[in-house]
Amino acid sequence: MYYEVGETTAGYEYLRDWRRDYGRGGLLHCHTGWHIGLWALAAGDEAAMWEVVDADVNGGDGPPLNVLTDMASILYRAEYAGIDVPAERWHAVSDYAAKFFPNPGLAFGDVHAALAHAMAGRGDALAKIVTDAKGPAADIVVALASGFGALAGGRWEEALQAFTPAMGCHERIGGS
Repeated sequence: MYYEVGETTAGYEYLRDWRRDYGRGGLLHCHTGWHIGLWALAAGDEAAMWEVVDADVNGGDGPPLNVLTDMASILYRAEYAGIDVPAERWHAVSDYAAKFFPNPGLAFGDVHAALAHAMAGRGDALAKIVTDAKGPAADIVVALASGFGALAGGRWEEALQAFTPAMGCHERIGGS
């Protein structure tokens, strides 16, 4: 509710307070950390964002799919909020994707891996996702992965051409 009505401070404080009693072993500890990081980013609290990312999201105790998707998406959002994201962070997420999701086949993971590979400048790993995408959302994976490659390369028109058709059915990859 706080997000939908633009109450950034209230949402940020609520989730931080709630999570104090949620143990690190909890299945969604990593993911709630991501949400707290997003609230911190929205509040302009870069130090808190990096703190929660490093402590709770980055290779933490979460399921590998959550770690990959949450890391790639928060780094991406930080970049576009004007925060300098060191290349080493993108390389680490790309390495994580290659280790835990070496073969395409899970659309939600594939799209986030593609983002990480593109931003890390790893064209060969990105190309593997584009050429080997599988499953009922393979067409969306290819479009978004191609778009991320164009975006990372500063080819804005190409990125727009790849992203635009995918936006009408991106819910097929899952996630929020």
